[in-house]
Amino acid sequence: MKTQQWMGLTLLPFSLIGFIANWMIVLSIWKSRNLAQSFVILTANFSLLKALYSSIYLFYIFPMISLDLNFLKEESYHVGYLILIICDASTHIHFIMSINRLLAVFVPLLYFKTFRPKTTRIVLLVSFLSSFGVVTLFFVFLDCRMGYLNEMWMFDYSIQPYCLAYMHYYDLGKALVFAFSCVVLDFLTVIKLIFNRRKVQTGSKAKSPGLQKKEVDFLKQSLTQNLVLFLTLAVYYLAPQIYTDRKTAFLGSTLFWCILNAFDGLVIIKYNSDVRGYIRTSFKKETSMVVVSVGGSVFY
Repeated sequence: MKTQQWMGLTLLPFSLIGFIANWMIVLSIWKSRNLAQSFVILTANFSLLKALYSSIYLFYIFPMISLDLNFLKEESYHVGYLILIICDASTHIHFIMSINRLLAVFVPLLYFKTFRPKTTRIVLLVSFLSSFGVVTLFFVFLDCRMGYLNEMWMFDYSIQPYCLAYMHYYDLGKALVFAFSCVVLDFLTVIKLIFNRRKVQTGSKAKSPGLQKKEVDFLKQSLTQNLVLFLTLAVYYLAPQIYTDRKTAFLGSTLFWCILNAFDGLVIIKYNSDVRGYIRTSFKKETSMVVVSVGGSVFY
């Protein structure tokens, strides 16, 4: 088996983890009908995008590389188009989540007026349409492409000047600005939260919004995701350009982004008690069904 095919097999565990984790999150939120909180709505939509991303990896990219399927490689620019929409929309949701947490801590009254469920859905729709519109403009009407480059074992852009401009200024540039902004917003939120708690502990009579444990967990989720996104953007975009070795390019782009996608799902599960409760309940239902056969009869 070729080295590329062996390396392609490393995608399977991480794409499978991301697939299971993110679809489990989407299913648990949908089953619980707990869509009264704006952050839960944001998390559900973010996980849906990540679940679709994991599905593309599991059912297209993994078999394409591990089985060395040339016809899938030749048509991979269609998948690249979908990946760009998903990644761009996910970046927007990351940013909206950080604003959501900031307003919840600094100005809770404005937060409840601004982030109503209906308003949150409208913001998400506008955000997705903007991602869809920009990516479609470049990768359908201007005929840019981002497909699998077999020589480097990674996805890369076509070399037209406007395609490279999209990559450097819109994709990479915007992602870095958003990631840095999210980290700053989350740190400001954490500082304000610590200040509020100290006021309560010292018996201050000043009114403090005070967040419940679930709200604090939401903040931890947002902060962790944005820190990891900020730290890994450089690896994802710069490593394939700095190193000409195919293995390094594969590890620093194709595999690394798959790992990061799985990590996002695991972070949400860790900090979301509702999702964890749904998973525990589902697991108990499966394990509690003990089958006993006595004299041809079956009891559960």
